[in-house]
Amino acid sequence: MLIAVLGGLGFLFYLILNYTASKDNENQIQQIIEIELPVLEKITLAQSKLNTTRDLLANAIGLEDPTLLEEAQVLSEEINAAFAHVRLSKPPLAEEVAVLEELFSTYYVSAQHISDTLISNPRLFDTLGQTVILNQQKFKALQKRLAATRDTSYRTYTSALKSVDQSIQKTIAIGLAVGASTIFILVALAWTIANQVIRAIKKSDQLKDEFLATVSHELRTPMNGVNASLQLMRSNNLDEENAEYLDIASQSAQDMMDMVNGLLEYSEAKSNELKPLEEPFNIKLKMATIIQRYEFKCQAKGLEFNFDLGCVPDKNFICDAARLFHILNILLDNAVKFTHEGRVNLDFKIDSASKERPIIQFIISDTGIGIAKENHDKLFKSFRQVDGAFNRRHGGLGIGLATSMLLAKSMG
Repeated sequence: MLIAVLGGLGFLFYLILNYTASKDNENQIQQIIEIELPVLEKITLAQSKLNTTRDLLANAIGLEDPTLLEEAQVLSEEINAAFAHVRLSKPPLAEEVAVLEELFSTYYVSAQHISDTLISNPRLFDTLGQTVILNQQKFKALQKRLAATRDTSYRTYTSALKSVDQSIQKTIAIGLAVGASTIFILVALAWTIANQVIRAIKKSDQLKDEFLATVSHELRTPMNGVNASLQLMRSNNLDEENAEYLDIASQSAQDMMDMVNGLLEYSEAKSNELKPLEEPFNIKLKMATIIQRYEFKCQAKGLEFNFDLGCVPDKNFICDAARLFHILNILLDNAVKFTHEGRVNLDFKIDSASKERPIIQFIISDTGIGIAKENHDKLFKSFRQVDGAFNRRHGGLGIGLATSMLLAKSMG
């Protein structure tokens, strides 16, 4: 609970910080858009128009064209308007702009007078030579001062952008840190809860397995007594009716014993207590026994059993034969149990690509009821069948496939 509260407080702190930083960034960006950028644009525009004005005044003299003076006058008014905009928009630059306005006014009035005079009387050029030189110096001073002002505005503009960028990066960094911390806290919380749940499940599974093992062991003793007593009864002279009852009792006792053995084997496999035995066995002899048993079972149900014993080599293999054929028995039992007409097929293949450890493959198929695709996820689940009605109709504990999978895993 404490971890969750800390994670929530950390996330709330991040939201407040993010909102505050966002508002500050918004104000800075608004100032850049509404003040800094227009000021920089106006100063740059004044620079460009100043050069154009000088060129127009010079061309008016050279071409003796008074109309160029009118164009120069329009540009001078635009330059003054740009200066006025900068002065009003950004008060800290007011003093600097006033100096620029004074320099421009001094230069333009003198340049306009020189142009008017020389257009009227070009022969006065030599007389005005000194005035022209002084006016050029005024232009250079104005141009230099204006360039310095522009550089200052540009630095202010880029600094403001950099400040916003740093603020955004800082907010992102804090967000990542808070987010990572929150995720870490939540993961730690989830991990703690998951571990507690897993421990509880393991304890529950362990208790269930111990219960199954204990019950299975305890049931075997009285069931062995029942089987032994039934076998002793066969030595008595029984009439036909009692002999039939004895057969039924013996078969029921054997079925019960098979269930007990199945439970015991399942509980041992579930608790990883099974240790595979590596022993040599003749696979053809083993398969012959299996075939004989399931031919008889299929014949009793009116089914066809297909298997070619000739494809099985008469040679020895090394593995845990008892468990291998127990798996095969489980799968074949299921095939026969759930097939009411048709056939049961058993195919045998050996992949001898690796001579040291060849792979034996058993493929079992049948014409039985099958399993719908939506029920495939129920396969290999313990103590359940695809449909609860199957258990009532066909019997069984629902641990055959689960046991076969555990046995296969234990054998690698």
